[in-house]
Amino acid sequence: MNWEKQLESKILNNDDKNIFNEAVRCLNNSCYRAGYIISWISIVENYKRKLFEASVSGDKQAEDSWQKIANLEKQKKSIDQQILEEIRKNNFIDNDEIEKLNFLYNQRCIFAHPYEKEPTGNELRYIISQSVEIALSKGIIYKKSFINKLIDDFYNKPYYLPLNKTAIINYAKRVLPRVDKNLFPYFFKSLYGKVGELIEKSKESDYVLQRYILFINEIFKESDLPLSDSAWRLEDLTLKHPYTASVVFINNENWFLIPSRVKEILTEYVIQDDYSAKIEYARSAMSNFISKSNIEKEYYDKFNELLDKRPFTEISYLNFDYAKLYNRLIDELSSGDFYCQRDIIRFLENEKGKELLKSLNYKQLRKLGKEITFAAEHGCWEAQSFLKKIKFNEWQFDFCFGLFLGCFFDRSGIINIKENYLRSILFQINEFCKTKIDRIFTRTKNKLSSADNKSLYDLDVQSIENEYNKIETDTLSQEIRSHFEGLIEILKKRMKIF
Repeated sequence: MNWEKQLESKILNNDDKNIFNEAVRCLNNSCYRAGYIISWISIVENYKRKLFEASVSGDKQAEDSWQKIANLEKQKKSIDQQILEEIRKNNFIDNDEIEKLNFLYNQRCIFAHPYEKEPTGNELRYIISQSVEIALSKGIIYKKSFINKLIDDFYNKPYYLPLNKTAIINYAKRVLPRVDKNLFPYFFKSLYGKVGELIEKSKESDYVLQRYILFINEIFKESDLPLSDSAWRLEDLTLKHPYTASVVFINNENWFLIPSRVKEILTEYVIQDDYSAKIEYARSAMSNFISKSNIEKEYYDKFNELLDKRPFTEISYLNFDYAKLYNRLIDELSSGDFYCQRDIIRFLENEKGKELLKSLNYKQLRKLGKEITFAAEHGCWEAQSFLKKIKFNEWQFDFCFGLFLGCFFDRSGIINIKENYLRSILFQINEFCKTKIDRIFTRTKNKLSSADNKSLYDLDVQSIENEYNKIETDTLSQEIRSHFEGLIEILKKRMKIF
């Protein structure tokens, strides 16, 4: 590839390529003075266009610069020196490039006069190559002024961007390639500070905060600088402003990018023995995040320590490992503490409780049901009320089966009839289909038939039969009556043998 083709391949804008090729033709035809002027024009027009693009994209300093240039053009005055001054102010070029441009401009002023010295072919080649290297091959690089203006618009103009994740990400992808990467840590810290201001002033919606969180995420992904680098100050900012950090980092976008040290700080922050509004918000954010992502095991296990530390009512709204949560429910129900039992039963009746039940196997469901019946038998009024009002068709079959089994056995498997609750539970079983009714009674008969003989010491079959006889026969289906009478017969036969 020859010299001019190599240079042309670097040019970003097609309009710039046209004027570049015009200057090359001048070089090839020995029209050096014309070529020099054309090359200089390509530089000025390139920077003029960049200032305009920056001004319409929201850069306040670029807006002011463009207005000055537009005013000069209206007055039919030269804009060359003003262009050089404005690109310097907007940090579009560095000091070395400014010196080169000043030199080229001075040479242009000399060569523009027909009676002065004419440029040589090498001098024309030099300005052509420099026009590409300094200007035509580079896009707009936004500096601090643009960053500050953008963040200010985010903050003060809710309509600046639609509250739409895709739109925000696409906008960030357009902007960030034009931001000096050395300013990415500054950009992040400025956004982080604004998040802190927002959440201190008022409770912003997740959609508003999402602008900042998604922009930070794109900055992290586009940066070549490791997030562990001190320039980001992630650990320091998290230690000083943990509530802000919880908003910015505890989400699927940023959690998996931040250093482990920051994750450790945030996890300790949310599990501390503090129930202020900020801690509760952070704790809830971590809980929701855990339920929707594959968070690392060490932080997952650490968060689940809350299950062992706090009263159930203080943490029941959080998302925990279902196996550990189930164990906590069983512990509370078997504690004998009526208030703890009440809280568990109320939890099972809400949406989170119903979700937990869906995750349990049949053994766990039955055990949970039995524990509620045991709690009722020992005087827990919430459990008693639950057994009277429950609608079996709205609950898992094996959970209901556990409630029924609890009327016949104690925790150790010894027969212990709780006739006070049989009546209400029989009415509920009555709502099941024949297949489910058969399953419940067949399995219960098998368990009663195989129970240890010591189960029969204090068994009062007559009281069970008396309780059953109080039920109006037309309120139970034929299947229920037949099955239950079969249970009584099994007990009577075992008592005779015994």
